[in-house]
Amino acid sequence: MEKFVLAVRGALKKAAREQCTTAWPEIQRKTGLRQLGRLDDQDKVELLVLVESGTNSDGALWTALLAATGDSAGLRL
Repeated sequence: MEKFVLAVRGALKKAAREQCTTAWPEIQRKTGLRQLGRLDDQDKVELLVLVESGTNSDGALWTALLAATGDSAGLRL
C-alpha cells in the first residue's frame, strides 16, 4: 500500500502545481499503477487517509484535488 500512497500523493502534488483537479483514472494512467483500478471504494478511502496522514493540521489537503468522475463511484467516497 505504501507504493500506492507515494504515487497518489505525488500525482496530487503534480495536479496542485498544474493548478488542476484530477480523477482516479487519470492518476492510474499517470502513475502506471493499473492496480489502482482494482481498488474498491473502501480501499480508496483507506488510501486517501494514508495519503493525508503526513499533512500538517493547518496545511491544504491534497485529496481535495481529486474530482468525482461521471460515474457514481466518486460520489460514494
